[in-house]
Amino acid sequence: MPASSSTFSAADFKDLKDNFLSNPSEENCVHVIKSLFYVATEDPENDIWLDCKDVIVSVLTPKNLTYILQSQQALILQALSLSSNVTALLAELLERNSSVIGELSTPVAVAILQKMEDSDSFESIAKVISRLCYKKEIADELIFRVNKYTSSEARFRLYQVLLFSIQFDTFNERLLPLFERLKKELSGDVLVQLAALDLLSDIAIASNTGASLLTESKVPQQVYEVLTSSRDSPDGGFLFTATIKFFGCLGKCYPAVLTEFPDFVRLLFHQISNYDVLDASQRVLVVETFAYVAYSTDSKLILQSVYNDQLDVVFNSLGTALKSGPIELRAKIVDAIEILFRHDVDDILSIWFKSITELGTAISKFSLMPFREIRLATLCLLRTLSTLSGPIEYLLRKENEEFVDWLCDATVETEWELQVVKRECIQTILNQDYKFIDDSLRAKLRSYFVRSAAAPEVATMGQ
Repeated sequence: MPASSSTFSAADFKDLKDNFLSNPSEENCVHVIKSLFYVATEDPENDIWLDCKDVIVSVLTPKNLTYILQSQQALILQALSLSSNVTALLAELLERNSSVIGELSTPVAVAILQKMEDSDSFESIAKVISRLCYKKEIADELIFRVNKYTSSEARFRLYQVLLFSIQFDTFNERLLPLFERLKKELSGDVLVQLAALDLLSDIAIASNTGASLLTESKVPQQVYEVLTSSRDSPDGGFLFTATIKFFGCLGKCYPAVLTEFPDFVRLLFHQISNYDVLDASQRVLVVETFAYVAYSTDSKLILQSVYNDQLDVVFNSLGTALKSGPIELRAKIVDAIEILFRHDVDDILSIWFKSITELGTAISKFSLMPFREIRLATLCLLRTLSTLSGPIEYLLRKENEEFVDWLCDATVETEWELQVVKRECIQTILNQDYKFIDDSLRAKLRSYFVRSAAAPEVATMGQ
């Protein structure tokens, strides 16, 4: 074997790999890994590291990875001391094989955690650590470091552990001090506040657990104070936008936002009603925010009963949004409207469908456009609407023959993803057994599957 990484050739890496494949034992795995140590001591040139990485990935099968984690602690600690490449690769392998993360010893886990400060792979490391925070030593090290760092960037890398613990349902009381430290960031400078609001938004929308954690800890009240103060601040525009986003994310899992923070709802409606004067990013934000706060069944009932007299203005603005702007922007608006129509409350959603100015016309128009992005968004919306009798009856009426022809044509969509969604749309419509679909139209809808049988990639979808 060569004595340094600079003299390692592609042939040397191939020999190592072939040697392992001829004898894939746990002992030989350790031998190969040790042989590569001096390759990874430096930050080697990219092509050398890629060859080295290929060998490591080949030998560290789930079985061998488990063996090394259980019996080769010194080896792993030595490897972690080499370069950031090694830490990143180990975190990547552990993330892919999450079932073996529990085999990490505390010293190894702490060593990996310590690499978060300067690693480009801090997200992968955070995912690994988030599954180990039930261990007191790991949680204590995490909290010690977040209190130690003066750099907000370093602290926010550690806060990612909090987010992933909520996403993976591994959050526990040992992480509460980390969460309390994150809350304090809302009192920092503008950039720190923005970073905190962004992360809190991710936590809010991650799961019901995240939303409950925030509401029980009075975070919405803190954010509302930021919202109020930002309106009077000369540089508060970014904060205002970030707080609106937070309440939208929270509202998706916590419908009570609509009743507990009526001023937020009023501000949101005001933003939507002034859609034309917003820039593109703000347009998408306010429509997505409305979709999120109207997401759940309870939210729809609250909006219809408490804010019914204000919804017409909102829906008119949504209709306007569909008529103008770049195709990419309109596709994002359609995506947001699709979220709005989830969670079937048929009578309310049928009213909303009619209230969004010319939504049915827009669906018919967008489905025929030669732009993949907006056709996919339209198909996804149609799939969501497929269980609602009112919208489907409107779209399949005889006067809308061109749209019906497009829907039933199995040859129009040539991309697999578009074919899948269209197939699901038609199948769902047929499964509803709508009374307004006569035998002729039903046969036409069924003909889609007959024609698609000629294309194997369509015929086998979903099987």
